[in-house]
Amino acid sequence: MDHNQNVAPSFSALLPDERMSSEVNEYLENVLENIGGCGRFQFLLNFFVLGTKTVVAWSTLMMSFGGVVPDWTCTWNTDSGDKYMPNSTFVKQCSISNSTINPICSSRQFDSSKSTVVSEWNLVCDKDWIVSTITTIQMGGLLVGAIISGQIGDVFGRRITYYLSVIILMIANIIAAFSVNWQMFAALRFCIGLGCGCFIPESYRWLVSNKKINEGHDVMAKVAKINHAPIPDKEKFLKIMETWGDEPDSRTYSVFDIVRHRKLLKTMLLLSVCWFSCGYGYYTISFGVEQLSGNLYVNMVLLGLMDMTSIFAAPLCNFAGRKWTTLVLFLIGGITGITVGVFQFIDIPNKGQLVNGFALASKVCVATGWYGLWILTSESYPTVVRNVGLGVNNAMARVGAMIAPQLVFASKHIPGISYLLLGGCFFLSAFCILFLKETNKQALQDSLEIVIPQPSTEISVVSPTSTTKQGEREGKTVDENQRL
Repeated sequence: MDHNQNVAPSFSALLPDERMSSEVNEYLENVLENIGGCGRFQFLLNFFVLGTKTVVAWSTLMMSFGGVVPDWTCTWNTDSGDKYMPNSTFVKQCSISNSTINPICSSRQFDSSKSTVVSEWNLVCDKDWIVSTITTIQMGGLLVGAIISGQIGDVFGRRITYYLSVIILMIANIIAAFSVNWQMFAALRFCIGLGCGCFIPESYRWLVSNKKINEGHDVMAKVAKINHAPIPDKEKFLKIMETWGDEPDSRTYSVFDIVRHRKLLKTMLLLSVCWFSCGYGYYTISFGVEQLSGNLYVNMVLLGLMDMTSIFAAPLCNFAGRKWTTLVLFLIGGITGITVGVFQFIDIPNKGQLVNGFALASKVCVATGWYGLWILTSESYPTVVRNVGLGVNNAMARVGAMIAPQLVFASKHIPGISYLLLGGCFFLSAFCILFLKETNKQALQDSLEIVIPQPSTEISVVSPTSTTKQGEREGKTVDENQRL
């Protein structure tokens, strides 16, 4: 028996708001192509938004440089105050074993070629845990930002949230430069992390979904003008919208709306595992740059260049699909991560070069796979809860990012532990991806309960292309809860 035939109602059985939800969704699907598709406006938007994300990247990864431990030596004295072995050099040595004398480190001298928080506040030996803790506190700020920014974005708009993030980043970074102790610096790193949850300006889909009809048309007109495309007819647009209801939707959606829908809950949980892995893996490699062989700055540049490969994620996702592109990249990332962990644990010829090579390969897979996951995630939630869903998943990435500095610190004592865990996380994430649906070339869902109609003579066609799309969707269900 066809399950769809039992649950898909005809248009005449739908309430006006439900009927127009489907028609509006059809219109919004078509209007993007009519106003220029991926044109000049999208290019400029990406240029300016990604330009400000450069500051976000600098702020987030600052501890990769600022937390480096420079070479240092001690001036050792005996209990009587005499210098102990004044002609000897003890580099990065916290204590000296001597059966008759208990030498005391009276002062430390750090290599002046590197000025970091370690040399600024003497964070070595019994204080070496503080550096990784500062980074974890910073990632805690990212976690809080990820939780609240999604809700703020849905209530007040993405643009306000974006501007607020930029302001917080600017102020906190300036004050952090004048920190007088590591506690003050850690508090400001938390604020910087809080400000790193940036969002793009409002989309017309978000505005329309929140019944801000005129503002939505203004955005469409702006996009069309910049793309040198015809501006959508406002009278026709308002006519389509007017039977959807004139009053704004006063309801505020939250994570509980996702939890109440079993399919969305399953999607959110599976995606959360993947986002945790990406957050942990990305920052494990980035903050662990000091443990790679060779020059610190060259290695950091190479890791940054590996991030640039993520520009190929979108074409790959369009060609092979979001699901399979992300899954394959996660599998390769898991393999390369475990390989690095094994190499760090054993002694082999050319160990440094092999570790660096596989670490860079792992960074490629993590960065590109995370980009693919962004696309898959954003298309897996309805518009009304998209920011909320992304916020929850983003929060899970920040939990992974909070754990990463501690595992990097632990790997100084247990070689390979951080990369072995990275590999395991990505194998688990690839398994979770198997249970997610493909979103490539699928219409975006706007409401929690979608209405995808069968062809009917009772409803006029919105556009020439809508007839084809309706035919392709024939027989699909109304309620996402029932399509498990």
